[in-house]
Amino acid sequence: SLFTRSDPEEEIWREPLLIQSGLRDVPTFIANMMFPFGNMTAYFKLPDWFDDWDNIPEEKEDDPPDVKALKRFLSGDEDYRNARCKIIPHVVDGPLAIRLIKPRPMEVNIDGPRHPATWHQVPKIADPLTNETTSAAVLECDIDVGMSNKQMRKIINVIRPHIESVTIDVALIVGTPKDSEVEEPSACIGLWRIEKVDFESAAVFPELAVEDAAEKVKMIMSGMEMEEVVEVAA
Repeated sequence: SLFTRSDPEEEIWREPLLIQSGLRDVPTFIANMMFPFGNMTAYFKLPDWFDDWDNIPEEKEDDPPDVKALKRFLSGDEDYRNARCKIIPHVVDGPLAIRLIKPRPMEVNIDGPRHPATWHQVPKIADPLTNETTSAAVLECDIDVGMSNKQMRKIINVIRPHIESVTIDVALIVGTPKDSEVEEPSACIGLWRIEKVDFESAAVFPELAVEDAAEKVKMIMSGMEMEEVVEVAA
């Protein structure tokens, strides 16, 4: 999905528009790339054996390698995920200048100094009377692509006018951490194609309702208060 806005959305799983479109009908992993000019999001259904964060099945000796990798990944903390979640981009098509300099496909950590990632683990919601799931669990990774890093922002602003002429295939994987001497099981979370994207014609998120806007302001102010407490303690 593409959404244009000057203040890209974090925790995009909260967006009423996406929930109404069925986002939480099944357990889902969301890769939310936040650019200075909007959001680009990819959605992947989690395995059928996953239901919620407090009942992830234990790893078995006879589990296939990809199942072992995903069980460890879903059970891991933010540091564990950051070290193992990677993308493999591959330029398929574009202007001659880009095709001539396109790098070979390589694994790139989803989290890095120039593109920090933040994880949000959202539990499922069940009807207290029937115990039926009303909102499935979500794992969201927010990737800051040029929001906080000046060098990355410059690169993104240079590339932006040419995005609509480029096609890129992307694989999202769980792999062995860089420089690790022990090979770990790996898994492919999903594949998607970014094909000649036109951000100028992308959808715009509707304005928040008054109640939702008030709740968001409360969350922001709460975060600011916590930062002040930490500064005072320091």
